[in-house]
Amino acid sequence: MLPQRHRKKSAIILCLLLLLSMAFGLSSCAELRSMEADVDREAFLNGLLREQVPLSLGENSEVTPVTLAQALVFAVNDNELVSAVIESLPSACLRGIDESLLRSYVQALAPEEGKKVQNFEALSEDEQNKCRELIVNSCPELTEKALRSIFFRLNYADQEDSRYSGREGIKNILAIQQNEQGESLIDKEWVEAVVSLHDFAELYFSAIADGKKSSDHAGSLAYLISQGEMPFRSVIPRNFAREKADQTIDYYRRVVNTDPTLSHCLYVLPGQASFLQDYQYGERLSAVREVIFKEKQGKLYVHEAIPVHFNADEAKILVMGEDLFSGLGRGIFRATISESDIHPLAGPVLSIEELEKSHKSLWRVHYYGLTMDIRGSADPESGSFRGSPESIEFSSRIFSFGQGTHVGLQEGELYGQYPFLADDQYIIEFGGTILGRFKLDYLLDHSEISGISLERLEPEA
Repeated sequence: MLPQRHRKKSAIILCLLLLLSMAFGLSSCAELRSMEADVDREAFLNGLLREQVPLSLGENSEVTPVTLAQALVFAVNDNELVSAVIESLPSACLRGIDESLLRSYVQALAPEEGKKVQNFEALSEDEQNKCRELIVNSCPELTEKALRSIFFRLNYADQEDSRYSGREGIKNILAIQQNEQGESLIDKEWVEAVVSLHDFAELYFSAIADGKKSSDHAGSLAYLISQGEMPFRSVIPRNFAREKADQTIDYYRRVVNTDPTLSHCLYVLPGQASFLQDYQYGERLSAVREVIFKEKQGKLYVHEAIPVHFNADEAKILVMGEDLFSGLGRGIFRATISESDIHPLAGPVLSIEELEKSHKSLWRVHYYGLTMDIRGSADPESGSFRGSPESIEFSSRIFSFGQGTHVGLQEGELYGQYPFLADDQYIIEFGGTILGRFKLDYLLDHSEISGISLERLEPEA
């Protein structure tokens, strides 16, 4: 089927991270496990009153990663302590970082209103490398600093919301950098990258909240969208940003339960930040969705999967204007089909090959300009098959989909129909989850669509 447009070199990067981490002499796993501390505000304040450094120092009174993490957490829990934290640290630890920037930084790291950080702990070696990989992929200019960073997880005093606390992976992250001499510090470039991305997320959510109140405010969201990365391979379609803004606001108005400005921040790191929201699908079902903000080559943009909703009549594949699956009466990916269900205009089956053998094997069925992966049974000799479609791809102009999407369409026209296709995770829902969900993708030859693919997705649980 169609290749993915973006392939990460995760395995290679992870190996490089491991080798470079050893080369830079970062802390061992045993040392990392010892990097944890409680946060005692009273002890901090008492230390200041006694004119002593009120932080946990190393054996030779040096400032360690734990020292700086502890200092930042004091400020995270009480923004009024930012100036006191600056006074308590050697200037070399905060080179170039003034009070205003540090205040913005701790606000970006702060948990939800009313929650406090009770303690923190270093991430495992695997988790440390996941954070480094994420930053290296997003901000290659920070590669060396990512490799010299120690990452901590902040633990809240109050139990996290059960909707979010069970999520695996990176969350509640604070990072401390080290220079070539192994001295711990809070790096200005790192701080600015975090603050910039967090501020963009806040502006984005505020623009949506304003747009929900009045469509006159959609222009602010359109402007933010237009400032981000435009992943088009040819020409940017006219009014793309405004159309995407309008559809985003409409989706939030209909589906997302969370006030956008109160979205739960899972983590914010240079190059990527993640926020969680509650949303509604179906009549009574609810779940948690993720909104990811990214920085790439100096541009900030948002990645969130916003499905377009079709009814069953709209979500059809046509062959020369006729319904390819004539008379099914159900969603494409929620039906069982056979060769007799395919319109005669598609022509005969050219070949069938088995891709995966099991009690319900996966078969690839080829027509002229049309390929389907079918889960079920098939007889390659007779050209017969019966099963559920997993994916459908067409590369001939005689086929079209939905609102006139067809091979030969210009890329700008395609994005005019489906602005969220730019997010590389375009999901279409039609008739609710009962009829099906699928992902739309395409191939491009210069600026012209040369192939279109529909891939079945599981209904949301």
